[in-house]
Amino acid sequence: MRRIDLNGRWQIRDSKGEFSLVGLVPGVVQADLVREGLLPHPMWEPTKIFLKKSKIESGSTRESSTFGKIS
Repeated sequence: MRRIDLNGRWQIRDSKGEFSLVGLVPGVVQADLVREGLLPHPMWEPTKIFLKKSKIESGSTRESSTFGKIS
């Protein structure tokens, strides 16, 4: 069985072309968004309200994003 290492830096883009950023694997997209200043820090109370309104908690943004490994 061949193993492929997916760890590293990946390019993340939304389907509308509004933003593009580097994502780190292992990791989660929300942490990458916080690091880039696109999402408030999760330990800050208003963030919970924002996440519920934007449905990020449910993973609904996953299907509208594209990922590409950065060499």
